[in-house]
This record gives sequence, C-alpha cells and structure tokens, in this order.
Amino acid sequence: MQLIFLVIQIILALAIIGSVLLQKNGGDGLGNLGGGSGISGNNIVSGRATASFLSKATAILMTLFMINSLVLGNLAVREHHQESVVEKAAEAIKNPAPQVPVSE
Repeated sequence: MQLIFLVIQIILALAIIGSVLLQKNGGDGLGNLGGGSGISGNNIVSGRATASFLSKATAILMTLFMINSLVLGNLAVREHHQESVVEKAAEAIKNPAPQVPVSE
C-alpha cells in the first residue's frame, strides 16, 4: 500500500516541477505560445490564460502532494506503531515498580 503512495508522490513531484518550469518567467515559458504581444484576438493560447491554467494546476498538484504526504506519514506510523512516551509514563504511574528495601 505504501509503495503505491510513494509512486504517486514521485509522479506528483515531477508534475509540480514541470508545471513550475513551464510557467512564464519574465518572457520565457509556455506563455509565449500565444503569439507574442497578444494583439491578434485569435490566439489559441493567450499568455494570461496559460498563466492562469498553470497557476491553478500547480496549486492543485501541490495540494495533492501535501495530502499524499500526510497519508504516507499516517501509513508509516500505523506500520511501525510504538508506545509513546506519554503512554509509557501513564503505565508507570498506574503500575509503580516494587520498592526495594534499603538496608541500614
């Protein structure tokens, strides 16, 4: 089960890297596919629409990445469940160790 989420995590990380690199940065990126200054109204991909789409896609991918990280952390805790320090302290208070008599 954990392996499936790890593969998803890697795919999401690569997708986030790709979407960030495709975003328009000063004059580079996918935003220029629209045809330059955007004077003609028949551009298939305008700079603003591309930036908006990539920004939304990046935000969605990052949200999925964080949710997947939480799921992976939860699976790891369930797989390697150990008693916490608080649980050990509560158990020690309930069942105190026997007192050894001190000889004088």
